[in-house]
Amino acid sequence: MEFQLVLFGLLSFLITVIYVMTSKKNDQLEKRKQQSNSRFRENVLRKRLEKLAEDRVKYSKRYEIETLCLQAGFKLQFVEYLMLSMASSVVFAILMMMAMNNVLLGIVFLFIGYMVPKQAITFVKNRRVAMMDKQIGSFMLMILKRYENTKDFKMSLELTMKEFRGEEPLYSEIRQTVMDTNLGKPITEALEEMARRTGNKYMMRLSDYYKISSEIGTDDARKKLLNQAFLQYEENRKAKSLMKRELSSVKRESYIMLGAVPVFALFQANTNEDYIRFMTQESMGQIGTLVIFVVLSGAVWFINNKISAPLD
Repeated sequence: MEFQLVLFGLLSFLITVIYVMTSKKNDQLEKRKQQSNSRFRENVLRKRLEKLAEDRVKYSKRYEIETLCLQAGFKLQFVEYLMLSMASSVVFAILMMMAMNNVLLGIVFLFIGYMVPKQAITFVKNRRVAMMDKQIGSFMLMILKRYENTKDFKMSLELTMKEFRGEEPLYSEIRQTVMDTNLGKPITEALEEMARRTGNKYMMRLSDYYKISSEIGTDDARKKLLNQAFLQYEENRKAKSLMKRELSSVKRESYIMLGAVPVFALFQANTNEDYIRFMTQESMGQIGTLVIFVVLSGAVWFINNKISAPLD
């Protein structure tokens, strides 16, 4: 009797284990099927958007957006940026319509939400490009001095990359340029793409001067021509230093004034019990809320694209 009970228990345990393992395999198979179908739908949607973008959007506009993303450190294609903007538009419109009980505000936020990703990317890009502008002078000087000694620009680039290890964000761009050259891309093209990612026109001049200097026979002529890019960078840096100091205070004050608006709204909500109801349910309050958000959106655009933008 005891043997039969033990045998029954073992068989029950084995059946349970087999059932659980089979269920897990089936669940994993179903999940993989769902993932495959989801990816297939995403690919179909992406291809349709790519086709629509190619037909409706100019190449210069697509190139501008992709360059903006690269300078911010994001490797986004135009169609990916477009999908992100569309998703942001819908999410912001729904959230604002539900939170503020204002259909008109929700419609306005369809447009504001569409602009949010670009303004966020522009903010990151402005900070990143400003940091790289401070590093590019040292990079150009180091690579030109090494090129004078090695007569090999690719080797000079690799040696300079080691010196810049940990100096972000420029180190990532130098490493990407070295990787491009290792994959067989001509140095002139690799430098052009680096200039595009850094947003620095003197990097582009360095690329152009290197292309010209490679056709010049004498080492002295090459040295003088390549050094022109660095000398022009230094002249520009000195000329802009005073202007940057003056703009830094304006930029800081602009962000303080922008941040004061939500702080004032929170203060009013804490001190006046009727404030939220008035701003979300009364017609006058809803119109005022709409005007505030439109003005704030315009202020963010102006600060990002005019005050905080890199100086040319």
